[in-house]
Amino acid sequence: STVVQSSKVHPGLCADPLDKLNKLFNEMVL
Repeated sequence: STVVQSSKVHPGLCADPLDKLNKLFNEMVL
């Protein structure tokens, strides 16, 4: 998605992908 792509580059894999996505979403939208 454009929201994720517009953020800084980060590893595709992480300890908790869903938590990472939620964090990025909250930082960008809320």
